[in-house]
Amino acid sequence: MLSHDNFNEEKLSKMLSEMPKIQDNQDKDKLYEKISNKINGDDQQDAFRTKQKFPWAIPSIASIAVVILLIVIFQDAFPNRQYSNSDSASEQSTSSSDKALENSDMAPFAAEKNDSFDAGKRDESDGMTENEMSMLTKDIGFSSYIIYDSNPNVSIIPVAAMDENIQYVVPLTLVDNTNPDADPANFYNQLDAFINEEELGVVVFPFGKIAFQLELGENKVLLTIPDGYQMEEGSAIGGMFKQVLATMFTPYGITKAVVDPDNSRNESFGMYGNIDSLPLDKPKNQSFKLYRGTKANQALLIPSLPNQFNTMEEALEDMKQNQPDFLLEATIDSDVDLEIKVKAQGVTISSSSSKVANNQETATMIEAILLTAKSFGYTSVTFDFPVEQVGAYQLNKSIQVPAGPNPIQLH
Repeated sequence: MLSHDNFNEEKLSKMLSEMPKIQDNQDKDKLYEKISNKINGDDQQDAFRTKQKFPWAIPSIASIAVVILLIVIFQDAFPNRQYSNSDSASEQSTSSSDKALENSDMAPFAAEKNDSFDAGKRDESDGMTENEMSMLTKDIGFSSYIIYDSNPNVSIIPVAAMDENIQYVVPLTLVDNTNPDADPANFYNQLDAFINEEELGVVVFPFGKIAFQLELGENKVLLTIPDGYQMEEGSAIGGMFKQVLATMFTPYGITKAVVDPDNSRNESFGMYGNIDSLPLDKPKNQSFKLYRGTKANQALLIPSLPNQFNTMEEALEDMKQNQPDFLLEATIDSDVDLEIKVKAQGVTISSSSSKVANNQETATMIEAILLTAKSFGYTSVTFDFPVEQVGAYQLNKSIQVPAGPNPIQLH
């Protein structure tokens, strides 16, 4: 039996022998040369066609390789640089914020100075320390009507005027940023120079040439009366005399106004008659509303008559009422229900009303309540409201009552 390989060889030989004979008379060397030239020519044409079709291929591939190499080299360095720029921007932002706080013209929210208040420490029940509160500044767009006595380089002088209807005392606070040891008498003896009646919508009491001298060691203010001074009897202004004096001087602990006996000559104090002294009672138990004179450029927080209310609840309820005849606006929305809880020298004011928000109305309400609480003898107020902050007021801590209302910056 033949193998498969032998069978194929025999068949192939037989087929070849049966093919027709073809003769080529060309010289073998010339034929070889012709075939070689043909092969080489085809290869060159293929290479030329390739170059024509993709002339950009090699430069492009080289450029891509360079780009990839650069990416690999800078891949680690770029994020570090980015983080560095971010940190630098953050530090710059922080520095700008600190400078804005330092240069702020608004009075800082700080505790009123007293012996029992430690500015360096804070107990949870005490709320914010003076240092913490002094770092706060007014929020954008919110007007403020109070000031805190927190800066030892600033003099704060309580003064007073009257509303244009001569019905209410308008307490004001002069702020002298240039002299920490300013003599208050220099301001009381020329009130007209520091109070712009038209701009504030107030009337300065016509003290004339009465001169004031504070004698704090004896808790009195000495009045030097000019010769022949006469106060009009039965006038509304005459009835405001004692209230204006009390508003200006009782914050110093002064309890009486004494007429200088060495200069007492034929003066008359109207309804008070010929007097040697007047007792001055600190105004208490008052509510505070917004007052705006008919031509005034700004509003002011002013108190009701002294001792008008028996409880703070009554005062807060009164603060919901407008009094258009006296140019007084409510400082608490009539739909805002408030709950009051007293604890030691502080009071907690609670409300769940949706109208309590981070806005001007709530900020004004807070300041009016702080002044009202102060008139009732409280030293701090805690606000339990649906919001944690209103303007610069952080409501998660108790807030000290202010030094006074309606600051007037002198410089």
